[in-house]
Amino acid sequence: MRRANECIIRERQPIPTVEEVLHDLNGSTVFSRLDLKWGFNQILLREEDRHVTTFSTHKGLFRYRRLMFGITSAPEKYQQIVRDVLKSCKGVANIADDVIVHGRDTSEHDERLYAVLDRLKEVGLTANPEKCQFRMSKLMFFGHELTAKGVDPSEEKIAAIREAEAPKTVGEVRSFLGLVHYVAKFVPDLATMAEPLQKLTRKGVEFKWSSEQQKSFEKLKELITSTETLAYFRPTGKICIVADASPVGLGAVLLQLQGERWRVIAYASRQLSEVERRYSQTEKEALALVWACERFHLYMFGREFELETDHRPLEHIYATKSKPSFRVERWVLRLQAYLYKVVYRPGKTNIADALSRLNSKSNDKSSENYDYVRSVVEASTPVSLTPREIERASGEDPELRQVRKCIQTGQWDECQVMSYRHVKTELSIYGQLILRGTRIVIPQVLRKTVVQLAHEGHQGIQKTKNRLRTKVWWPKMEADAEAVCKRCHGCQVVSEQTPPEPMARVMPPTGAWQACGADLLGPLPTGETVLVVVDYYSRFYEIAIMKSTSSQKVIEALEVIFARFGNPC
Repeated sequence: MRRANECIIRERQPIPTVEEVLHDLNGSTVFSRLDLKWGFNQILLREEDRHVTTFSTHKGLFRYRRLMFGITSAPEKYQQIVRDVLKSCKGVANIADDVIVHGRDTSEHDERLYAVLDRLKEVGLTANPEKCQFRMSKLMFFGHELTAKGVDPSEEKIAAIREAEAPKTVGEVRSFLGLVHYVAKFVPDLATMAEPLQKLTRKGVEFKWSSEQQKSFEKLKELITSTETLAYFRPTGKICIVADASPVGLGAVLLQLQGERWRVIAYASRQLSEVERRYSQTEKEALALVWACERFHLYMFGREFELETDHRPLEHIYATKSKPSFRVERWVLRLQAYLYKVVYRPGKTNIADALSRLNSKSNDKSSENYDYVRSVVEASTPVSLTPREIERASGEDPELRQVRKCIQTGQWDECQVMSYRHVKTELSIYGQLILRGTRIVIPQVLRKTVVQLAHEGHQGIQKTKNRLRTKVWWPKMEADAEAVCKRCHGCQVVSEQTPPEPMARVMPPTGAWQACGADLLGPLPTGETVLVVVDYYSRFYEIAIMKSTSSQKVIEALEVIFARFGNPC
């Protein structure tokens, strides 16, 4: 259907999220789930449109009579048809072929269930009895356990996280984070706590499982396996959003006053982008409020609510008479559709603030004890090497040993390698390592390996040089890189041939000996060399046999030839 999909005009039908379905379950205690059999194949196609599905087999051409898998608009169209079929029934919601029926008590539930079954029978839709569940006090729906008290994460998902072992590769880290994010709504400030693990999945970051990652891993397992049951959202009742920003992420908690107790409706979190991490703290806190409102738009729109923050300036920034910066002013415009009031509460009483600071203190790079030079060394270390390997080789390298002595004493007259003298003001020592600015000086024994790493993937000469310039340096580094690229057999085979120089056009000669050419052939086995002179005008040529090819002998032979026919010059 790939070619047919290019011509199909899609109908943009919204598919409800799990949050939208859970929004309607408030107060229900009895649940049933119906599974429609065969999915898309229950929907008939119009006679005039069936030719689009024609396909060829060894027995001839066939076409579908019913909606098939592979059509781009099939999921949303199927969702619309099932929704329209059930729109007259109360207490029912669906996502694709999963239909959930709920009621406040058994009698109300049964009444709604019979109405749904009668409606399905009327339109000819069939349910799968093996997958249907009726009159359940607990029901699993898209990874959520629905009960009369609220919503819990799936026990199957929690068990998988509880029994998970520490990842050993980047792929295993991604798999674990995918499982964790499936129950993210039950965990406060997940993005901040998962940041040490998230760093390992970024491009160009070496996989190194340290105590920081292990602590984050264990903390996530502990929090997820002891999650609090989330309450159903009620259309009436005071609501509040508590939002906060940490250096690496945003966190928000949606609360509702139910009776005399504030119940948690949902948690939400996300990581800050590289640009957002450079915002000031006030801008991060302001962004947290905007993002939280838009994240919980389903609950907030059209209702009055409080935005709770532990950053007092936001009370004035989001006031009606404030004049913030252009960036914050754009965020203020995005909040105009909501009826909110910003309320300041200290960090000790702000639950989002406390949760956003669950990171280990080792992440705080503003500490006085943080080693900035070491961070530069780690960032400049080539892939597949470690700072310890380079340091060990640098300590054994006689050339770098002499350079370290010159750096320490300042007596550069004794340095035998002139290339280091020109950059002596840029050199520094870190342990046994030598740095030129933010680049590591590579010892001789590792230079060939580093060039091969930079050339990995058969990069061209220029790209290989650019890779090296970003992290390392040594004398004649670019010449070494160029030599490796030119000797690489794979690069020479697949590289484009240099096009020949365009032929220079000249006016043809108008007379003899105005344009001529000469060339030498030899020496021959007899020890003689042949001198050939050709006149381009008359196509005449003259041959002279010479015993020597010295410049003087060649000139004498040419003089003899020109003397015989006349020298045109």
